Amino acid sequence: MTLVKAMNLGRIVLAGGVAVSAALMFAPLAGADPDPHIPNGAAGWCPGGQQNQGRQYCLGAPFPDGTFLVQGFGIVASQPFRGPQWDASSWCASMVNGRIQGTPAGCGQG
Repeated sequence: MTLVKAMNLGRIVLAGGVAVSAALMFAPLAGADPDPHIPNGAAGWCPGGQQNQGRQYCLGAPFPDGTFLVQGFGIVASQPFRGPQWDASSWCASMVNGRIQGTPAGCGQG
């Protein structure tokens, strides 16, 4: 291979690398809507609304059987000096006489 051919090959490889880098850099980000059944109070994602029953709750969209996931907001007993914060996870509940109650069967179980 002559020196000229080697330089041309190097330029082609460099141009290809720049083109691939530019394509990856300017590609649009992929995203999806969050699951409406899973609430995220810290992000303001409460598709089932919010309730305040002495403690603030963020509700997920209800399942066909009427149950829904709930995330609470309040002072955590093990970390009282951090102030109110959203629970790390959500739990399954249903509405009983206008109040949020735990559901033993689980969410969406019929």
